[in-house]
Amino acid sequence: MQPNNSICFITPSTIHKSIGGAEVQIQILSNEMAKRNKKVYLLTAPDQIPSDNNSVIEYIPFKEVENYETNVQTFSDLLNKINPDILYQRGRKLWTWYAGQFAKQSNSKFIFATSMDIDCYKTKFLFRKPRSTYEAYKRVKKFKKIYKIDRLSLIGMKSADRILAQTNMQKHLLTKKLKLESTIFPNLHPSEELNEIKKNTPPNIVWIANLKKWKQPEVFLKLVEEHNYLHANFIMAGNLSDSSYLGLIDKVKKVNKKFSYLGPVTLEKSNELLNQASIFINTSGMEEGFPNTFIQSWLRKTPTITLNFDPDNLIEENQLGFKADNYAGLVTYIKMLLENPTLRKEMGNNAYTFANKNYTIENNIDEFIKLIEN
Repeated sequence: MQPNNSICFITPSTIHKSIGGAEVQIQILSNEMAKRNKKVYLLTAPDQIPSDNNSVIEYIPFKEVENYETNVQTFSDLLNKINPDILYQRGRKLWTWYAGQFAKQSNSKFIFATSMDIDCYKTKFLFRKPRSTYEAYKRVKKFKKIYKIDRLSLIGMKSADRILAQTNMQKHLLTKKLKLESTIFPNLHPSEELNEIKKNTPPNIVWIANLKKWKQPEVFLKLVEEHNYLHANFIMAGNLSDSSYLGLIDKVKKVNKKFSYLGPVTLEKSNELLNQASIFINTSGMEEGFPNTFIQSWLRKTPTITLNFDPDNLIEENQLGFKADNYAGLVTYIKMLLENPTLRKEMGNNAYTFANKNYTIENNIDEFIKLIEN
């Protein structure tokens, strides 16, 4: 079998402008493919391309317009110029349809990767829980457009030569809801040397995500406000996607002097924060997929306490931290880990061992190459 020597990653946004899960994974995978002497392209929106680009990755600007059929043609024209062996697109959206349409009329193989559990439902966008009354109103007003995006993006998924799911849950949902076969392939991150891990004293409790409704940052802010007596530093980082949180952040800063909000941070800075952290907190609702921050924290021997969301029950089954069913449980587990440094260390070691085996580039990238070349 001839190896596939060129791969085009397809993403509307990149890590240079947006630190999201899909953007992080595409950056990691594209860099690794380039290291392995693959010809790597990255098709993205024009404003997402770094101005000082001197990378071995070749960026291709693709500007969307209102007319979807025009976009498909432009998209195909761009890809016909490079004729990649593999297309890789992550997260269900209109761009999934663009990629699928091109794959149908070319020799390129199309790999689609899920980014969230709701990618696996027939209607991802139409019935997604609105974040506000105003958003619910906009949904009703744009019903036809949203329905069309749902329908076209699903057609795109069904055009893929291979679908990669992040978890057993997503694989199950794809089969049950969409009758689509998939292969489980997790998020990957570079490994870390053990002797580089340094925990802060007093312990740092860290929350990292984009500040938007379904990430529920207000839960962490409530925790910081109500438990300012705890012997710990509270650090929040992430893009302020919803400006309504700014007032609450300012209020909490006045109540708890051990709290700091750092704003948006780079991938490297988030790794540094998690390296110094003793506890990582996740408060997302049930729309998650598999947060990159879980793996980042585990590779840095930082146990995770999560509210509601534990993908495939990995955290509880492997003793990587705790899953809380409610706010009171979240507080209980935080106090337990703060008061028991031996348990923190034990769970941190569990997390490192588990993540190093299952989620590092070094130990798993060959499997990715097998998946895209077969």
